[in-house]
Amino acid sequence: MNKKKVGKFAFAYAVVVLTYYAFDFVYMPWLTICFGKFMIIPLYPSILLANFFGLFLYRIFNEDVLFIELGRNWISEESKRQWLERVKKRVRNSKKLTFIALSIYPSPIAGYLYFEKNEDSKTRIFRIMALGSVFCTLVWAGLFTVVWYVVVGIYHYFK
Repeated sequence: MNKKKVGKFAFAYAVVVLTYYAFDFVYMPWLTICFGKFMIIPLYPSILLANFFGLFLYRIFNEDVLFIELGRNWISEESKRQWLERVKKRVRNSKKLTFIALSIYPSPIAGYLYFEKNEDSKTRIFRIMALGSVFCTLVWAGLFTVVWYVVVGIYHYFK
């Protein structure tokens, strides 16, 4: 294998993983602390911008680093849990549900790239990424808001 290609892939992978970890374990908890239940307001533009940056890097490096592969594997692999397999079957049979699932995990970039067409205009790309970011924001803001309520509740209980 070519050393230059391996180096390019390793760099792109490191940038993506660092971004995911910084976003998930530093930035979103910080938003939760600062904005509490209103964290959805700054989270949406943050997710949208981060995903445009990720798409930009994807175009520069031309490497699929986590974006499509994670989602494609999740959708295609059969689950041992019956309820989860029923959910996956519904997702597999619906383009809309596939887009929503991929937009939530791993990211709106995966939702876009999974259905990407070569003739996509910049406006269409923006609309698709903006819509995927809505689903991603709603789920992640919801999860962090629940965590915020639990932490605040525990704090007030022991105060």
